[in-house]
Amino acid sequence: MKKIVGLLGIGLFCIVSSLSAQELPSSSAYGKNWFVSIGVGGNLLQGEQDNDAKIKDRLNYSGELSVGKWFTPNFGFRAQLVAGQLKGFNYVDLPANAWSNGYYFGAGRQAQEHPIGWYATGDYSAFKSSTLKGRPAFEQKFKYGTASIDLLGNVTNLFRGSAKEGQFFELIGFAGLGWVHAQKSDSNPNYDDLFVKFGGRALFNISSKLALYLEPQASIMNKDFDGYMGDRNNDVVGNVFVGAQFNLNKDLAAGGGLGISSEEVEYLNAKINENRQSIAANTQAMGLIVDQLDEQQALLARLEKRTNSPAAGSTTTVIKDDGRVLPEFVYFALNSSTIPFSERGKLAKIAEYLKSNPESKVLLVGFADKKTGNATINLRLSHSRAEVVATELRHQGIAPGRVIVEWKGDKEQPFNQNDWNRVVVIFEK
Repeated sequence: MKKIVGLLGIGLFCIVSSLSAQELPSSSAYGKNWFVSIGVGGNLLQGEQDNDAKIKDRLNYSGELSVGKWFTPNFGFRAQLVAGQLKGFNYVDLPANAWSNGYYFGAGRQAQEHPIGWYATGDYSAFKSSTLKGRPAFEQKFKYGTASIDLLGNVTNLFRGSAKEGQFFELIGFAGLGWVHAQKSDSNPNYDDLFVKFGGRALFNISSKLALYLEPQASIMNKDFDGYMGDRNNDVVGNVFVGAQFNLNKDLAAGGGLGISSEEVEYLNAKINENRQSIAANTQAMGLIVDQLDEQQALLARLEKRTNSPAAGSTTTVIKDDGRVLPEFVYFALNSSTIPFSERGKLAKIAEYLKSNPESKVLLVGFADKKTGNATINLRLSHSRAEVVATELRHQGIAPGRVIVEWKGDKEQPFNQNDWNRVVVIFEK
């Protein structure tokens, strides 16, 4: 047991060190990377004599509460609390030389002081009597709790080689190290020590914020965990939990950083490269445009000079730039309805335009790209994106009646390039 704990501890330390030594990317699918889960389930104690009892007679209840964070799409950590009640069985009629052969009941590790404990008295009146394979036995029942830190690995992403937006099923594997406490009862003493655990969590994603899960796990303790030491190397507690996992939003821009995810950086880089290619391919045309702008600037200067000193009795015509900025596009990262920092300036400009044109209204139409997710998730995501933009405009002083919201999901794709369709298009009504 100590070797297992030591090896797992070294492994966790190495992984934490390697992750902390590098600057971990934050993808939008994991920008909302904190999660909380709560679940209930059943457990099974596997101690020295428990194999001789029926499984249905040993089943009991437990629950779990977890808080975790994904540092990359593939790896994360969580803190988990588990508590419940365990049930087991032990024989009464052990041979007289049981202690000398390494078997004992009683005070667990305190048995050094009281080696035989209550077993020596032969008084089992406090225990529920039972029979195992025709031999007299008694029932153990006691409460326990564990606290652990677990390393998480997204097995689905690791096997596929990449994360995928909107996937319904994900398999998460984990291994952890923690502390276990068994509460003293009539059938066992207090117990506190390190333990290790292994298991997996099958996630069924209902939405980007909610998933249901099924989690089997095994916790490995020292062989005196249940107060009885025999010929087993370890006692094991098996749990199966069902519950709900809630993915929490985290607005990086509100945290003081730029809040630009890796998908946003990739999008901006693609736009920069596209513009560079366009400029390189149209250098001559750009030169002509610059010449035309110079001519127009000179004409405006002459007009301004004339309007600054009009002739007597003449009328001056005012040429007004209406400053229209619509339609506009607000782009979003993969699986995200958080307005990127790079897009917020557009909304400030639109709010300023609407304040200057009180008769105008805007129509916000949300979209999602077709190549990721499914129609149901994408429809919900496009709705969320449009509502987020509408809320931001209202926060900037635009009356709700001037902002109209529609959403199309992935049924319509305004752009030929797939990732550009993670967008809210803004039209003037």
